[in-house]
Amino acid sequence: MEEVLREQLKIFLHLHSPGTSLSSIDGIFLSYLSEIISDLSDDYSELDATPFTDMITAYVPEFGAINRKAVCEWVHSMALMFSESSSPYKQGDATPLQTTP
Repeated sequence: MEEVLREQLKIFLHLHSPGTSLSSIDGIFLSYLSEIISDLSDDYSELDATPFTDMITAYVPEFGAINRKAVCEWVHSMALMFSESSSPYKQGDATPLQTTP
């Protein structure tokens, strides 16, 4: 799941902040981010975008400049992906999720 998350984060950042490096993203960060998104799979309204964005911005400074609506849409899309146990999405198939720029 963390590799899928890494790929989707890479795609999202490429769409909204081209040239952003993911070199500071490690397994601990991805595990934490995965837990947050998994917890949201039951209730998308629980997301407080500001602390979520601040947390990611601590690792990837360019993330803070991305529109909050796009961030929320991406997180909700990821939560939906995580919650769909019968999803046709397979690890390694990094089909980009559509979000508003």
